[in-house]
Amino acid sequence: YRSYFSFSRDEWPDNDSYEGWWGYETLPKLNYEGSEEIDFEVNQLDPEAGTRKVTFGKHLYIERGDFSLDPPPKYHRLKIGGVARLKNAYIVRCDEAVTDENGNVTEILCTYLPESRSGHDTSGVKAKGVLHWVNADVCEDAVLKQYDHLLKDADYAGQDFSERMNLDSEHLFSAKAEPYLAQAQEGTAFQLMRTGYYKVCRDQGKLCLSEIVSLKDNFNK
Repeated sequence: YRSYFSFSRDEWPDNDSYEGWWGYETLPKLNYEGSEEIDFEVNQLDPEAGTRKVTFGKHLYIERGDFSLDPPPKYHRLKIGGVARLKNAYIVRCDEAVTDENGNVTEILCTYLPESRSGHDTSGVKAKGVLHWVNADVCEDAVLKQYDHLLKDADYAGQDFSERMNLDSEHLFSAKAEPYLAQAQEGTAFQLMRTGYYKVCRDQGKLCLSEIVSLKDNFNK
């Protein structure tokens, strides 16, 4: 989650125009309260690997690219008035986006559908997009390390090897991670959803996720 924004905030607006949108008589002023543990598979390709517990709550982080104020056609992630499913959790509808003085989105306010929990969905609402998320109240700060090509261009006759070195091959990003990653042993490899494969390492006591190989995003293909 190298670029992210807050998924909720405390000051939920009491807006009567939302009343009954999901078929309920009233919309709660604070749409979600408390927390709950949700089962996530450890490895989707290996059912015998078991599951891990992930805490779902009111304040979440999602990828910045999973929300758009001006979405292109066939965009199935979050947009104003649109719905998407939070992986293994609930369907949510985006009601409002909060921006800073430069117009950058900093928060989005969403309504969750209580009857849409994964595995027990009786809502009747269809959401094509599925988003990964992390709980902002319990997540761990991390440094995400991504790598570009070590050599910048093709070689040519008589060229010294050092002339081709890409001095900007390592890129560092601030990230948010599940506590599960912080508890993993040094060198353990994980797939970060829609991002790539990374291994856990620590640098001066800080949790680092170091890229092994990236994944391609096929959204526009």
